[in-house]
Amino acid sequence: MFRFSILFWCAVVASLALGGHTYVWLKVSEFYHPMAVYGDLFHLLRYGALFLPVLAAIGMLGLWFWRRPLSSRHYQGGLAILVIAACLTLLPRVDSGYRQSYWLGENRHEIPWQYSPYNGSSEPGGKSFLVEVSVPDLAPRYETREKTVIIGKAVGFNKGEGGPAREEPCRRRSSSMSCEWRGSDRVYSVSGKAELFPSDLPAFMVSVADLLDGFEVPAP
Repeated sequence: MFRFSILFWCAVVASLALGGHTYVWLKVSEFYHPMAVYGDLFHLLRYGALFLPVLAAIGMLGLWFWRRPLSSRHYQGGLAILVIAACLTLLPRVDSGYRQSYWLGENRHEIPWQYSPYNGSSEPGGKSFLVEVSVPDLAPRYETREKTVIIGKAVGFNKGEGGPAREEPCRRRSSSMSCEWRGSDRVYSVSGKAELFPSDLPAFMVSVADLLDGFEVPAP
């Protein structure tokens, strides 16, 4: 029993170190690439790599104060929990099919996580949202190794804040380019390195608008 108790507490320390590393890695990833984290089916289970050892240690201490000395079976059970916690760090990445819900006014848009959607409102009344795609095929950011541009949809010009339309929809500044234009009832935008923009800008702008409109969920 004494050997099992030493083994258990050594395993707790090792598990906490491993779980802490996993927790920090997840938090950093969630800060810089939140949609990629949400796209992992097991991302919440991975947090168990830290919390299970904590619960196992607290539970074992509680049992020890309540009915000490403990038998080897108690420590063996605790070790089994720690093994499960360690296995959680080895779970494969499985696509969750997560979609981010953003609103433009009263219109809801469901955007696959691979497009890295951001700067949108999860509540009705939103003004704009952005996604990241490759050029010229408009593949999602997380499905391509090509260089990407940022495209967006808004309720008005200037990211939904309002204002007049540009004299020219596309504007080049040094090595970058940005375009903003009105469609039927929404304003679309694209920005990035000028070298990435295709020569046929009108056709490209139509493709951008079609892609963004494809995220809109029809009203019931």
